[in-house]
Amino acid sequence: MKLGPCIASAAVVFAVTAGGALAKPMSDAELRKVVVGKTVILRTDGVDVPIAYRGNGTMRGRLKAFAAAFAGPAKASDSGKWWIANNQLCQRWNKWL
Repeated sequence: MKLGPCIASAAVVFAVTAGGALAKPMSDAELRKVVVGKTVILRTDGVDVPIAYRGNGTMRGRLKAFAAAFAGPAKASDSGKWWIANNQLCQRWNKWL
């Protein structure tokens, strides 16, 4: 599988728990436990994008109504795949970048 954009585990924990820095990165299994079944809010260019991570390695994101109005119906939501590699959360969207 070709690796796409990945996020270091410490950054994910900060975003999920709003806690301080970790002494060491989480293992792949620890990171998976933190992500599966959760919705992570990604803030990009002032737009919040909730991303739901499922246990089967799929994910779904949906723009809020205001942002979706500018993106158009074809880009208002997307799905894709996520995986963990080298203690990093990786994801590849079907339509989004």
